Amino acid sequence: MVEHFLQNVEFSRDGYSLVYYTGDRQLILQEDMPPNVFIFTGRPNLTRTIAGIISSISTGLGLPEELGQVLSRTPAEVRSKLLLEKALSIYTMDQLYEYTVNASNHYSGNLRPQVVASFEGVMSTMRHLLGSDFDLVKLEITRHFNKIDTEGDRQINRTDFEAFFDLMLTTDQNNSMVNIKRGLERMSTCRNMFESSADVKKSDSADEFGIKKYLQGDGKFSGKNWNMLYCGGSQPVLDQLKDFKHKFGIGLSIEKFDW
Repeated sequence: MVEHFLQNVEFSRDGYSLVYYTGDRQLILQEDMPPNVFIFTGRPNLTRTIAGIISSISTGLGLPEELGQVLSRTPAEVRSKLLLEKALSIYTMDQLYEYTVNASNHYSGNLRPQVVASFEGVMSTMRHLLGSDFDLVKLEITRHFNKIDTEGDRQINRTDFEAFFDLMLTTDQNNSMVNIKRGLERMSTCRNMFESSADVKKSDSADEFGIKKYLQGDGKFSGKNWNMLYCGGSQPVLDQLKDFKHKFGIGLSIEKFDW
């Protein structure tokens, strides 16, 4: 069901779409989802998610429409790094490497499966992740691969593959690359705001994003009435909303249908 919606729904470009996936099977996702669509594993920390949205609106940092502009108004070499950063919010490095090894086997044509990634497999992965920008940065990809492939056999292992990714994401220190750094920071900031991993404990006891001042009218967040629509097991949602109410001193009205 998650894959169906991600592949067939046209998501809005001016709002966040946050998917928290709790299934065991690896999702098969398309590569051209908008930059404001984030996929996480596990259930959301709702208090942290709401606080992150309020912070984003109030500070103007990482707004969904801004993320779209970051990708559309930058040169191909800049955009490619942002797309790879975006890919890492969807796939783990292990998943990307497994995909690359499978692609390597496809291109090798050998009956004996490969256990490492080939140059052709890496190029296939980059083509998949970068889309129409691939041809524009193909030489840069080749240069970074050759730098990692110290043995010259056109194959790299899992460690080398991650090092290759690091090179692809590396920002130069000159002024022409400032937009890359800022864009990557925006992507990482957004991903961090909505992350629900078990090691996120700070939000349970503190105003992590400093939103109390915004809720009291000191900032751009001026919505007096805002709503959440949800379905499924509602009690955990209500518990978190009630906690949010007490923590930040806001009103809460609930309309519930227990059919």
